[in-house]
Amino acid sequence: VEEEVKTTFTGEKNEIKLLTLDPGHFHAHLVKKSMYEEVDPKVYVYAPDGPELTSYLKSIESYNTREEDPTSWELEVYKGDDYLQKMLSEKKGNVMLTAGNNKKKTANIKATIEAGINVLADKPMA
Repeated sequence: VEEEVKTTFTGEKNEIKLLTLDPGHFHAHLVKKSMYEEVDPKVYVYAPDGPELTSYLKSIESYNTREEDPTSWELEVYKGDDYLQKMLSEKKGNVMLTAGNNKKKTANIKATIEAGINVLADKPMA
């Protein structure tokens, strides 16, 4: 039985379940520079394989292993060209974070919102 993921927030511990979609810009990892009580440490990452994903994963690892105030993010990573479809079909989170190339961003945001998932984007979209 799948657990229903909440889409409204009250400030409860770990109630925000982050989905990171195609983290192609450093803004994708900046939000994970610190831990937040309301944000679950398990983060689901969906992206095509490549140097941008590798860079993102290295940044999170550097936060988790730094001496001063290390984080404890746990990443579950899906790599594949169908990353958007996989994220939308699994619905493991309730806030999708996107920061990267704007070419697909508008379509990705639209599809995510239509699937009932909140979106945190690094740049305003018009």
